[in-house]
Order: sequence, then C-alpha cells, then structure tokens
Amino acid sequence: MTCVRLIASIGQFIVLYFLCLFAQAQSTNAPFSTDYYHLLDRLEISQQIAIPGFQSTFKPYSRTTINALLDSGITSTSQLSSTDHLNIAYLRADSREGDTSVTNSLIPTDYQTQSKSPRPFYRQPVDLFAKRWSGFDWHINPVIGLGVGQQADTTHTLKNYTFGLETRGSFNGWVGFYGFFTINQAIYPRHVQAYRQRYELVGRGLAPGEGVARMKTDDQALFYGWRGYLTTRLLKITDVQLGRDRLFIGSGYRSLVLSDTSDPYWFLKLTTHIGRFDYVNLYTVLRNTESPSEGSTTNPPKYMFMHHLGLNIGQHINVGVFEAVVFSRPHIDFTYINPVILYRYVESSLGSSDNAFIGVDFKGKWGGQWLVYSQVMLDEFVLKDLRAMNGSWANKFALQLGAKYINALGIANFDLQGEMNLARPFMYTHQSSQTNYVHDNQPLAHPLGSNFIEGIGIARYQHKRFQGVGTLGLMMFGTDPPGLNLGGNLLTDYLTRLRFYDNYIGQGRKTFVTYVNLRLSYQVWHNGFVDLQYLYRLQSSEYKPDSYEYQLASLSLRLNLPYRNMTF
Repeated sequence: MTCVRLIASIGQFIVLYFLCLFAQAQSTNAPFSTDYYHLLDRLEISQQIAIPGFQSTFKPYSRTTINALLDSGITSTSQLSSTDHLNIAYLRADSREGDTSVTNSLIPTDYQTQSKSPRPFYRQPVDLFAKRWSGFDWHINPVIGLGVGQQADTTHTLKNYTFGLETRGSFNGWVGFYGFFTINQAIYPRHVQAYRQRYELVGRGLAPGEGVARMKTDDQALFYGWRGYLTTRLLKITDVQLGRDRLFIGSGYRSLVLSDTSDPYWFLKLTTHIGRFDYVNLYTVLRNTESPSEGSTTNPPKYMFMHHLGLNIGQHINVGVFEAVVFSRPHIDFTYINPVILYRYVESSLGSSDNAFIGVDFKGKWGGQWLVYSQVMLDEFVLKDLRAMNGSWANKFALQLGAKYINALGIANFDLQGEMNLARPFMYTHQSSQTNYVHDNQPLAHPLGSNFIEGIGIARYQHKRFQGVGTLGLMMFGTDPPGLNLGGNLLTDYLTRLRFYDNYIGQGRKTFVTYVNLRLSYQVWHNGFVDLQYLYRLQSSEYKPDSYEYQLASLSLRLNLPYRNMTF
C-alpha cells in the first residue's frame, strides 16, 4: 500500500505519463558497497579535471555515470599501476550492459565474451545468464553468502547464510529495471546483537539494516531481503528512479545525512543535470512504528522528502546544499512536493510540527592524491544560545570532517582515510516516532544515532586480486539511563528531555569503544570474494554490565553480494 500511495499521490503532481513520451536511454545502478565505490573514488581523485556528468555525492551511481568516469581519459594516465588497469577492466566489464562498443581489447582474458561457447550459462564470466534481443537486455546472477566465525568469549559459532537472485536489464533502451531477492539466516556477534536489541520492537525480531526478522532463537535471525526499482531519463536532463532500495549521501565512510544503515524504503528520485549543477528531488515512504493512537488500529504513513543541489566549482571543488522534512499524514501534503520550495519556510507557515533539516556538504580534490570532504546537518538551533555555549538542547547539529589520501607515501594502491563524526544530544529526534529521522526503528543517518563523537582511520592496500583493509575506530557516546531522556535514543521524543541547558556530547551513561577490524579479501571470480576477517572490540561503560572485551575471527565466501560494514 505504501508504494501505491507514493505512485498515486506524487504521480498525479508530476504527470509521469506525459513526460515518459520524451524518455531517453538509461541504465541501472551499481549496488553500493565500500569496496566497489572505493575503486571509483580512487579514479575520481586521480583526475585533474571536472568530469562531465559525474557528481559523486548521491550513491549508488548509475552504470552510465560510472562509464562517464571511465571514459574521462583516465586510462591514458601513465601513473596507473597494473592493479589500476585491472580495476578499470573490472569496472568496465561490470557495467557493459548492452554496450557493444566496449571491445575485448579493453577487458582481461578472463572477462572477455565467449559468444561461441556452447554452454547455456556463463557464456561470459561476468553473468550467469545474459541475453540481448532487439531492444531488450537482460542479466541474471546468483547471490550467495556463506560465512562462519568464532567469538572468543562464547561457545556459539557465528553464522551468516544468504541465497538469492539478482537481475537487471532494460527495455528498448529507455527503461531500466533491477531486482535483488534473498533469504538469509544469521547469528550476529555481540555488538550487533546489542544494536538489534536496542532498536527492535517488543514481540518483533530485527535484522540490522534489513528490517523485520523471525528469531529462531534469542540470537538467530531468519529474514528476507529485497530491493528493486525502475529507472529512465526524461527530457534528456532528468533521471527518474522509482522503487525500493537504500541510498547514501556523502563522500565519507559514514553519512550524517542519509546512509545505508536502515532497511530499504520506497522512494521516487528525480535527478536533473544542467551544466555544472545536479539537482535531486527525493520522495520517500518510511515505516512508522509508533503505537497507533487511541481509537485507531493503524498509523498514518510517514514520509521524508529532500532537495539537494550540487555544484562543481572549477575543476576540483564540489559543494552542495540540502534540506529535508519528515512528516506524517493520512495523505501526502502536496505543499512539500513543490521541487523548489523551502521546507523550513513551509513548515513555519503551516504552523506544523513537522521535522525539517538543512545542511551543506563539501568536497575538494587536489594533487591527484587528496580528497577532503565535510557534511554539516542542522536540525534546530538558537543563535543566541549557540553563541552563549550554554548547552541548549535545541542546538541540534551533526558534523563530519574527513580526508582520503591515495597512493600514500608513494606506494601504489596504498590508500589512507581519516574521518571524524559527531552529533549533539537530541539530534534527529522529534516529538514522536512519526516525525523522527528513523525508518522502521533504525537510524537513517549514523548507526550511533545521536549524542556521540567518533574517529575512524582506514588503511587499504591492493595488489591485483588481493586486498587488505584495516580499520581503527574510536567512539564515545552516551546512553540514557532508565526513565531519563538525555538525548541518546532517537526513539524517545524530545518533549520528555531532562533539562533545557547544560547538555553535552556523552551525557548519560558515558561509553567508550575501541575496535580494530582487519580484513583480507581475494577475488576468485567476477564479484566472487573470499574474506578472512579479524575483529577486536573493547567497550567500557559507566554502566558496568555494558562493558566487555572480545575477539572475533571469521571466514566467508560471497558471490554478487556487496561487503556490508557492521562496525559500530
């Protein structure tokens, strides 16, 4: 029903049918994962020019956008290593779609098309099944994940099993489609179990990042995952996408605006390209988990709408401004559908209790090796209180600062990244769960929610098909004691806050976390990886039962399944 409401209400306003008469060629997206998109980040950073048609704030990217990056002349750069050339070939092969202009000379032998092979499947190593008819392109691939691990402080064997199917293609070159369907079973490590228990509803299991789960035991979850969408291009300048998926906004390891932390949601995304400008209108339907009001058996729908304007300045700088509003109504408020209106102004003029955000993002690259980036998100603030530094609860903001350094210290394919994130107490919260920045009980931005500060250091090294990734994380956050609201729980409305002034990051039960995550991956097949992972985690809390230390080792195999970050 949520999809029907979104299509019917927004479709009436935009008149999609009329615009589709002018549709142009379009492709699907490359699924978001930190490993895959790091390869794209490296290529973008190495470029000394602005790349037409490529702005990297909104993820995932379309395969057309990825090809624009690959076709920007980077292959002629003499500084590329043999590993870089392999990565470029891998990315080209992965986004070939129906483009027969990509010749075999650009692709390694094990990626080249085997059109004369008598085999019905894997006629080319990229896809289990790929078929091109006149005006129709279709790809089908299996999705497999098999993982086992052992946590040092328990006798339980950790498991993660995933089986499913991925399909994508296009009709007549102007409508693209994508589908991803899996059945999953998981026994999570201790910190993920704690996260799950923090956000799950009473009487309902939760799989972090996926949504509702059936708990076979207290620590074993069974759940289904699915994502899918349709995409096209209208009037040659506007990309349209309608479906159910996760989106990510930003250039960092985390996002303080919109991340892949929660489970997928229904959305309509319109991206308009005009010269150096990219303008995104995003309309989403979220799941409202608040208890129904008295006399009702259901909740009104919950929506999040967003505008984002990105601009390339010169050859090396991109800035963006955005605004978002979260609201709950029996029907969509058409006032918010206006693609250029200011949400904060509308909220004030309507006298509503909706939850509006504004913010800016920035990234700059130089020297072919460096990228710096930042995000600032403002929920509410009172300027006089901000100047007085009196700890007003209403000064709600989040801040990110980060940098990436590729080919560090002159070592090819050795990359470093440092990032700091913080969010004030009560950030992302509102008067109820109908208007907080949460989908299906999980944060839409940073997994820690609010009332935290975090530092992350990442080192990556790749040699051909081997990749090593080391992550060091330091986190400090405050959790709310029972019966007290100190801004550490996004599911608690801010009307029950303990105090107006003297609020600070870490208030409540102050908790410190240090973790080291080491991972060695080898690509044995196209999008097929073997991962060996080690995790050390130390948590120290003023509430002693929340203090612990453990180590974890795991081995996994994944095919067409992106690596997902579960370090929080």
